[in-house]
Amino acid sequence: MTEQNTPETQTEQKFTCIHCGITIEVTPFMGTNNRNHCPTCLWSKHVDETTGDRKSTCGGAMEPIGLTFKNATGGATGELMLIHECMECGKFNINRIAADDDIDAIKKVFENSLLPDIRSISNKLKQQNIHLATYKDSEEVHTQLFGKNS
Repeated sequence: MTEQNTPETQTEQKFTCIHCGITIEVTPFMGTNNRNHCPTCLWSKHVDETTGDRKSTCGGAMEPIGLTFKNATGGATGELMLIHECMECGKFNINRIAADDDIDAIKKVFENSLLPDIRSISNKLKQQNIHLATYKDSEEVHTQLFGKNS
């Protein structure tokens, strides 16, 4: 992502994805005020130290590695959120899922996070009090993505 919607430049309306290269139009009605990930591939750019501050100097590509729940301290409670890991510095960030995010891409991130090789990251996340959604959270993940009766 080359352009960012910063507090100083709230009029900026688009950025380019650092991973897939598409241009993303920033629209405030998509469920987030601080859009920093691509709705297609879900990758992000390390621009924040804390959510929305745009103060990071890293600028590394951030891979979507899993899902968590807002305010989760060990279980599936609250809003479903994306976990990103910076490929440059290793920092983890949690980001809200926006209304226009690709549901199949979110589902794929969740499925990939269940694979044994990604599970090794679980301990790092626990040290930062981030609950990585697991297989036992599958029903809640499905409900939040597709609705209760699907």
